[in-house]
Amino acid sequence: FCGSRAPDYAPGAGGSLGTLCLGGSISRFNRPGEIRMVDETGRVALELDLNSIPSGSGTISGQAGQTWYFQGWHRDRVAGVATSNFTDAMEVTLR
Repeated sequence: FCGSRAPDYAPGAGGSLGTLCLGGSISRFNRPGEIRMVDETGRVALELDLNSIPSGSGTISGQAGQTWYFQGWHRDRVAGVATSNFTDAMEVTLR
């Protein structure tokens, strides 16, 4: 999963077939326990600790009134070729 305070539109980001909808400084939720596998229904979830959002300089805390954008980046296979793709993005305003 990834998060950002800014939306964007970047088709093919990271060599994927999808569109990255995050811009600016992008948080990557890739710490232990944050990389997930889909369940038997094809769904995946990650409960976020909004007091410990990863950033390039450590962690930051989300604040009430801030708008964040979150998106999943996942492995994919198209016509037998391994690639990656993105989920739809989600806009969240913290309270």
